[in-house]
Amino acid sequence: MEIGFYRCVRSTPSEVLPQLAQKALDAGFRISVKARDAEAVERLDEILWTFRADSFLPHAPADGNLLHDEIQPCLIADKFLITNAATLAISMSAGLPPENYGYERALLLFDGNDSEELAAARQHWKALEGREGLTRTYWMQGERGWEEQKT
Repeated sequence: MEIGFYRCVRSTPSEVLPQLAQKALDAGFRISVKARDAEAVERLDEILWTFRADSFLPHAPADGNLLHDEIQPCLIADKFLITNAATLAISMSAGLPPENYGYERALLLFDGNDSEELAAARQHWKALEGREGLTRTYWMQGERGWEEQKT
């Protein structure tokens, strides 16, 4: 599995999510977005509905109805889900998915200006060091967009 750490310093993780989710959907991924709690799920649902007036990003908050959840290309919940056959997990500063969920990729978006979120991301990074079958990349927002950081 490939795990991308996205340090958001010029925008919030919530502002970054729509662009990354759209790119992922365009690339053929099915997405599971993990928010911190039910309130954050509602906020992210609203953001994905309204982030651009000229487009629609197909998504829905998980509601526990398997028939509803499994057809969603992008499913938002306060836990990692695979009910929609997700191949990509996007975590909104909310930890990393279990390895046995079978995602191809996982992205951890975190506020790089928040010392607690930065410390948590560093702990996750270190915990993955040397794990067989995992590739880690670290991205930071720069003046020209996302720049991969060599660690």
